Amino acid sequence: MLRFVSEHTATLRFAINPNTGAEYTDEERGELFVDLWRTACIALMTGMARDSSTAEYKILELLGHPVVKPNRKEPWAIPGKGYVDPRSNLFTVLDSLLHDDQWETKLTALTDARMTYMNESYMHLLRIYVPKASYFSRFYALGVWCSVLQWNENVGRAVLGHKWVLGKSGQLASDSARCWYKRPVRAKQTALWQASGWEAYAAAVAKPPPPQKWVQAACPRCTEMLQVRMPAGLSSVSCAACRGVFAIQASATALGIAPGAGAAPAAAATAELAATAPPLMSYALGARKAIAVYPIARGGAAEQKPPAAES
Repeated sequence: MLRFVSEHTATLRFAINPNTGAEYTDEERGELFVDLWRTACIALMTGMARDSSTAEYKILELLGHPVVKPNRKEPWAIPGKGYVDPRSNLFTVLDSLLHDDQWETKLTALTDARMTYMNESYMHLLRIYVPKASYFSRFYALGVWCSVLQWNENVGRAVLGHKWVLGKSGQLASDSARCWYKRPVRAKQTALWQASGWEAYAAAVAKPPPPQKWVQAACPRCTEMLQVRMPAGLSSVSCAACRGVFAIQASATALGIAPGAGAAPAAAATAELAATAPPLMSYALGARKAIAVYPIARGGAAEQKPPAAES
């Protein structure tokens, strides 16, 4: 019964839930799995699936169970001791077992009807990307994620055909135990996730930082004259004297930057960056070294020493 229910719930991935009008979530498919499994098991035990007008028969028909297919080559066989009486003690025990809360946490893992070979293929990838030498190290999680990406991309490869191979049956090592098996031939494995990951990394690294210029401004809190190296747009600045944080708006024209130079963000994005990024480091006018140390908000190189103040 678990196989029939899991094959049905696997088809509901990306399907629309008629109750919510949105796609099925994993939690909704898990709840449906447990409900269908309980109802179908009770219908088989009590024989309620014999009548095609009952709701239990409709559920088993939805699952494609053999009990609703009387014309199949091997029809469903009635249990040797007959069906279970709903008024018996045996039914009470079986019903309490079916409604145990433990099934709601254990059976939901079967909603995608994954075969054993899928789990074995993932463990094979895990041994490739996470060797024993990297266990309990900072690279362990990285190797696990690489295994997951490789497995997700190749586990559902298309079957191109089948071929007959001579294999061993059971645990016997004799030649008499060898027989022919029909093995599927799948498409070759790919690693597109590696190429797309490198492209995203290269695009992020190759993005030039916005051009920055030295400007002078007065702190609105202590009126100290400051020097700060900043790009065009809105930036938050930390005062070198009182450690207060204030905002400075500088246009590209005022900084002498050509329009469109560098990777200057839009006004809305600049305002959001200024609100969340650390404040820029400022210097007291004429100071030879920094008093307050803060990282540059937009990820450039280390802060340079300010030029000497003009007399």
